[in-house]
Amino acid sequence: MTCLVRAALVRLGSVLVVASIAASGLVGAQPVAAVAGFGDVEDARFFTAGVQWMVDNDITQGTSATCFSPHDPVTRGQAVTFLWRMEEEPPAPAHSFGDVVKAWQQGPVSWAAAAGITEGTSETLFSPDRALTRGEFATLLFRLEGEPEGSFDHSFTDVARSWQQAPVAWLSSESITFGVTPTTFAPERAVTRGELATFLYRYKDQQPVSVDPTHPRAPRCAGQVPNPGASSGYNSLFIGHSFFIPIARDLPNYARTAGLVDHQQETVFSGGGSGAPQALWENEARRAEAQAVLDGGDIELFGMTYHPDYPSLEGYRNWISYAVDRNPDVIIFIGVPWQTNPTLVSGESFAQTWRGLHVAIGHDLLDALRLEFPNTEFFDIPYGQGAGELYTRFDAGQLPDVPQLVQGPGGGLFGDSFGHAGPILRTLSVLVWLRAIYDVPLASFPDDTRYVTDLRAIADSILDDHDPAYSLP
Repeated sequence: MTCLVRAALVRLGSVLVVASIAASGLVGAQPVAAVAGFGDVEDARFFTAGVQWMVDNDITQGTSATCFSPHDPVTRGQAVTFLWRMEEEPPAPAHSFGDVVKAWQQGPVSWAAAAGITEGTSETLFSPDRALTRGEFATLLFRLEGEPEGSFDHSFTDVARSWQQAPVAWLSSESITFGVTPTTFAPERAVTRGELATFLYRYKDQQPVSVDPTHPRAPRCAGQVPNPGASSGYNSLFIGHSFFIPIARDLPNYARTAGLVDHQQETVFSGGGSGAPQALWENEARRAEAQAVLDGGDIELFGMTYHPDYPSLEGYRNWISYAVDRNPDVIIFIGVPWQTNPTLVSGESFAQTWRGLHVAIGHDLLDALRLEFPNTEFFDIPYGQGAGELYTRFDAGQLPDVPQLVQGPGGGLFGDSFGHAGPILRTLSVLVWLRAIYDVPLASFPDDTRYVTDLRAIADSILDDHDPAYSLP
């Protein structure tokens, strides 16, 4: 297998590799900082201008002083409040819903009922704290516009209910929505705060905004729980080669140790370049194997990796389109492994080369994918950094667990001169995966007593240094 780079590229360093990736069209607009005063709203995301516009027009104060929570679902009470503020808070007769009790909900719900924008969920109930679906939001906005008449049409195959047809078709004809894919709208999925901001911004003809990207970016918002709902574990699919799948196969045991009893996964493996996303897509048998898993419609996390034989976006684009079409809420990650032939260079050179590769693959590739799939969440896992961290320690005589760089009687950092992972590298790599996916606090994770070296601390340091714009929020 030739994973990430061939020996010749390793000898030349990272400059050639990064340049070749940029030339292949993988460099996109890179989120650089937080905007609108919110630490979780990065520059150059699909919702950035929409959130800034909402702030400028006093439509939102965020979920806290520093958080907007763009990926959180919008409740029915929040949705009508945003619309009410957008319409400059018009007065209205009191509503008759018995379950609307919070003070901030009274004016918005009264207005929405009086204006015919909502009829509630029954004659006496509005269900203000229930998540609003994308189909329901389309209907609210359609009614706000006065239910315009016209020969609107849409191309979404998953919009099946009669009451959804005209609202969704109107949103599509007005370019307020482009769907989650060209053929799906996901009408039953909860609309997120970031999506709602974008819809309203487009509804208002994308009025000019001045985005200030100078606010400091934070890894997560203070006081908010990272990965809400992830404690039960994701239903996952991982596809890739031998610098990726062995780590994936180790993950279930670590997830169970962390208390994630419901973590489930399937893996699809093919060695070398044939494990790249594009090669797997072109392999009829492997494609069918992975598609059978995705066709179930319940995959929440989908992981792929990289191989230099296939540097374009084509393979990623094919898999993501297919995955999102059948699993609209799926989260996508790219795992960036280490390079091959470690014995040809020093540990320091090996580590530095990987860092350059990671920026080109983990950052630029994700930026390009985010632009093409703005409604899908992406992150990368920088587990390949672990190989360089251990290798530099080995060169410095600070890795007592490894008597030889390459496999020996006591085990090696690498299993062979090509660079397949030895046991200690696999252990470190899966710890990085565990925290990157589930934010498991590794300091309290049970120690692996096989090793003197504190692999948990190394994994933590890798992710503490990782750019939060490319982490799972």
